[in-house]
Amino acid sequence: MNSVEKDMAKKEYEKKRKAYADKTRRTRLKGSVDIHVLSKDQYTGCVHPTLRPMSDVEENRLEVGHTFPDVHLLQLQIAEEANL
Repeated sequence: MNSVEKDMAKKEYEKKRKAYADKTRRTRLKGSVDIHVLSKDQYTGCVHPTLRPMSDVEENRLEVGHTFPDVHLLQLQIAEEANL
């Protein structure tokens, strides 16, 4: 494989990877709202799928034993508390 073929293959891979990542992100964002509304009582942590006002974050801080439906919500909670 020469350098031209290598560059073309890399660009094609990057294009396909971006399309896949964007599709996955859109699917997860659309689906997360419905999942969290239905499973609100199953988890002990805040399952709000978007950023919350800082007053809400201060009132509902993370605690040991909180459970979340996926790691992305936990990461969102951590990021919100880091902004306090």
